[in-house]
Amino acid sequence: MDSDSSSEDEDTNIYLMHNAAEAGNLEAIRTLLASDTEQPKLRVRDLDQCTPLQLSLLHGHLAVAAALLEKSPTQVNSRCEGALPLHMVACLSALPARRQFSAEAARLLLQHDASVFDRDDHGRLPLHWAAASGCAEVAQALLDGAQAARTTDPAPTIESGEPADALDDTPSTEVKDKQGNTPLHLGARARCPELLSVLLQGHGTAAAHLKNHDGQVPLHLAAKSGNVDAVRALLQANPSTAANRDVRGFTALEWAAKRGHQDVVAVFSNAECNGHRGGQLQTLLVAPDECHLHNTCPFPILRGSRPPPPENIKRLHVLTDSELGILRSAEFADLEWETWPPHARITDILRVHEWSYVRTLQNTCGALEGQELGHLDGDTALSAGSFTAALAAAGAVIAAVDRVVKQQVRSAFCAVRPPGHHAGPTGVVPCANEPTGSHGFCLFSNLAIGAAYAMTHYQDAGIQRVALLDFDVHHGNGTQACIGNTVPTLVNYNFQTPLSQGSQTFPKYKPWRDTDDPDNIFFASVQGYGQPAAGHWFYPGSGATCDTRPPPPKQPQHGTPAPGRDSEDGAAAGSPLEEDIEEDPDGEFSASTQPGDNPLRIINVGIPGPGGRVPTWRRAWRDKILPALVRFQPDLIFISAGFDAHRKDSINNRFIGIQEKDYEWLTSQIVQVANRCCEGRVVSVLEGGYRTQGQVVSAFSRSVAAHVRALAEPNHQKWDAADWRWEREYERQQKLKAEAAKQAAAEAEKAKMQERLEALAAQTAAEEAAADTAAAEPNGAAEEGQPDRKRRRRSGTVDYRALDEQLRAEREAQEDTKPADAKAE
Repeated sequence: MDSDSSSEDEDTNIYLMHNAAEAGNLEAIRTLLASDTEQPKLRVRDLDQCTPLQLSLLHGHLAVAAALLEKSPTQVNSRCEGALPLHMVACLSALPARRQFSAEAARLLLQHDASVFDRDDHGRLPLHWAAASGCAEVAQALLDGAQAARTTDPAPTIESGEPADALDDTPSTEVKDKQGNTPLHLGARARCPELLSVLLQGHGTAAAHLKNHDGQVPLHLAAKSGNVDAVRALLQANPSTAANRDVRGFTALEWAAKRGHQDVVAVFSNAECNGHRGGQLQTLLVAPDECHLHNTCPFPILRGSRPPPPENIKRLHVLTDSELGILRSAEFADLEWETWPPHARITDILRVHEWSYVRTLQNTCGALEGQELGHLDGDTALSAGSFTAALAAAGAVIAAVDRVVKQQVRSAFCAVRPPGHHAGPTGVVPCANEPTGSHGFCLFSNLAIGAAYAMTHYQDAGIQRVALLDFDVHHGNGTQACIGNTVPTLVNYNFQTPLSQGSQTFPKYKPWRDTDDPDNIFFASVQGYGQPAAGHWFYPGSGATCDTRPPPPKQPQHGTPAPGRDSEDGAAAGSPLEEDIEEDPDGEFSASTQPGDNPLRIINVGIPGPGGRVPTWRRAWRDKILPALVRFQPDLIFISAGFDAHRKDSINNRFIGIQEKDYEWLTSQIVQVANRCCEGRVVSVLEGGYRTQGQVVSAFSRSVAAHVRALAEPNHQKWDAADWRWEREYERQQKLKAEAAKQAAAEAEKAKMQERLEALAAQTAAEEAAADTAAAEPNGAAEEGQPDRKRRRRSGTVDYRALDEQLRAEREAQEDTKPADAKAE
């Protein structure tokens, strides 16, 4: 046996307990627990960061979990992706296949002293997640656990043994997470009347008055989401909350009207209503089963084997698995699924890609058999089923376009792989910073194929202008290259033979519909850009900030409707919109503008790193891209939805670092633009995102859920420049307040130091005066025969510089002795 095989066998043996816990093999678990050599492996984590206990919970094996806890009760304090087992169980309650199990598992964990007062890395208690999941039974179990804990221990502690985050007398229903939301805020969006009854029982009604960081009470969130039942329950519990205004100055009723929820508006006036959906079409989830045929490593992926590449089949499992996929959550139960869309036709693919490239992919995959793997480059693996999976992925986008344009659904999300936004017309897209380039896990440019199909097939249905947006952390260089092919160009190729060398020029042109394509295609991408290490560019090395067709600077900017279309106020085509929409008013994203002669509208914002740049990322979309998108007036919006800019995703080299709430915010903004410009038509396609560890509690699955939630939640609100201007002004005012507070603190510190200096000076002067007085008096001690003691007069000069340095040293010494958490505050 070679050393590699021996090493793999040893690694596999480490995970015997993990495999038994996942399979629910109670007999094997008991045998392993009886072995002294196996017990230490109770806390070993697999590549998904799961211990045996967490695996038993994820896969619904209560007896196995009980046996593991009986042997080692302290496992209730073991975290996975920031979540304790009780948090994980609360999250699992969102899945219909785990709902009943979750309630039983929660009670089991509570019996083994799991704390209901511990927070996860979102600042949430397990009750927050039970509320967000809409599970009344788990919420009740957690509230009962909290009551029992306070009865036996009035000062609950967290796992470190310290007081539980000052929760001493705060009811669980009133605890706020990092966004200021209580469980009642989150439950107000869940469409579960039983849950609200549980949260509002007893003293729970007090939480109805609490505001989050946006100044909104739970009634605001219920009204914004169009949840009629929740609005009724909250109004009945606390009618006075209807008068509460948030930081925007809006009441819940005004938000309901702004979002177009007439049924909710009717509740406030006690009028009749006919349901909580308000007549909005559903969102479609397209998840082709054939996308599972694309294997990038040996399948199945076994613990102890070689770690799989980031792009692997687990990415779809955590989203679409029939039991554990987060898109199977109860909140998405009303969404329509399509799992067998037709393959993309070769004519649809060849609008975007060259036949030579398509044929190479087909032949390479066709030559592979069974579990055999091939490689296009060091990043991108192929299997026998990869070409079929790529056809299915592109076909999924086309199927989504058909359903959306025909108004059978309002929007669509395509959970597909292989991804596509790095695939250019001939595959690899090199650039000056990365001359060789790579495929970046991508085979076909799914988004470009779908956009070209829409323009070609649905002109008569009003689809003239398409917009393609990309929020993956890596530049969508393949999509941009495919769009660039709609402009006729000449490409020069160098060649060399044993007998000669030279160059040859070839024309390149792949129109999607007609010669006016460049006027009807909009592309915008926000990504990381720079060198995380000397000599190494962040992949793919392109995407520097630029705008190929910026608006005239410092001039009134008016949008121009598409040819033959009217603006919103009914004016004729070509007349200005009803309001000026200014792009990038602060000029933050124009420093590297490269107008050139490119007839296409391409906007790139390259965000430097490493290091979190979330405010910059938000401003890039809010101040630059979204106003430009509104001015463009698209008929259909496509999204390259990559989730690898998340702060937990290791593939981003610490560039950008956004969170789930940021994905939800951006998606909501895009929906508002779609409501204004194109009747809400949005087709979103999965690209990157690789932090699948923890499955239902993973950063990837939660980010996708946040994105789909914003797509699917009833929302008729239209993008409004007034909202945009208010947010910018509010942000400016908050910045001024922060600067003023900082300056006031500095001045207070300066005044305090001056006061201390003056006190020291006064003390010094008093001591000098006393010395002078003593020197002037007769030496009584000498008269009484005592030894003569000479007295010296102190210097009359005070060294204020020395005193200042002394005070600074004292203050720094005090800071060094403070606890770390006190310093952070």
